[in-house]
Amino acid sequence: MGKVIADTGAIYALADRSDRWHEKVKRFVQEESPTLILPSTTLPEICYLINKYLGQDKEKMFLRAVLKGEISLEEVGLEDIKVALSYMKSYRELNLCSWTQASLQ
Repeated sequence: MGKVIADTGAIYALADRSDRWHEKVKRFVQEESPTLILPSTTLPEICYLINKYLGQDKEKMFLRAVLKGEISLEEVGLEDIKVALSYMKSYRELNLCSWTQASLQ
């Protein structure tokens, strides 16, 4: 399989064995072997959640996986910000799109 843009929920589910999506996400990653692309905008959010609910050791494990290239961190550029703002504007009235969600587009 090719590249897959991973969001906070998917990465957190991989880290937390008690998460209801853990087995599904784990199975997908094992069977499809995608290159997981992680927008840099999601890194603080993921680290916060892992640290808060799973502890600092799990957070460090996640960061080591990023450093080893198991998860590819992609920087967000100016063009990405323009696109994200467009999504945020489109979904403003419904309040369905935050900066982090829009940056995944």
